[in-house]
Amino acid sequence: MGETIEIDSLISQARQLLSRYQTAGGGKIDGHRASVEEQTAAIEVRDLADSIAAMMPTADPDSLDTLMDLHDILHRMGYYRAPSPELHSAARRRFVDAWLHGDKRISATRVAALVGKQIRHNQADLPPKMIDWYCRTMGDWCSQLSYADSFADIPPVENYNRLTIMLNENLWAYIPGDQTSAKRRWINANTVSDPSTLSPAVRDAYDSFMHAAKAI
Repeated sequence: MGETIEIDSLISQARQLLSRYQTAGGGKIDGHRASVEEQTAAIEVRDLADSIAAMMPTADPDSLDTLMDLHDILHRMGYYRAPSPELHSAARRRFVDAWLHGDKRISATRVAALVGKQIRHNQADLPPKMIDWYCRTMGDWCSQLSYADSFADIPPVENYNRLTIMLNENLWAYIPGDQTSAKRRWINANTVSDPSTLSPAVRDAYDSFMHAAKAI
């Protein structure tokens, strides 16, 4: 299974640290002189990035997509460069392999989010069969959304996560005509009047969905 990690606690720690770092001026390339507070926070950002990197080879596969996201932003903010592609490639393979071997905790939506992100970044790092699977999956999801404006057969969190993937993707190969109109229809159908009524997990997914909607 791999090492169990308190993901929610780690996410909270990373968010608080990044907020403190950015408030102190971190992450800005404008020639400013770093304050003591910024320098201290920068060290903590790098330390947390290094700690997550050390966790990834033995972590429970179910946590790897979140760990990769956290490590990527912390490493870029702390070191001003992208993290090791080898480290992330190995984590990605473990995550996908766990799903392929029947780990029910990992959904196709999470795999698609990870694979799609890598296709946009550097698809040469993915086996052709995963790219083919991703393209077929996008086609299947577009077909489902041609009959309805949401994915009713999955939990709300996954519905919003899946829609976020769709909004961020160029779907010209799957949607005849104007994909923007289709995306706006999905946005309108899945927008809620009072997001404060959503559970914390659904609210996080909803906020990501609305963030993607702003670009449409």
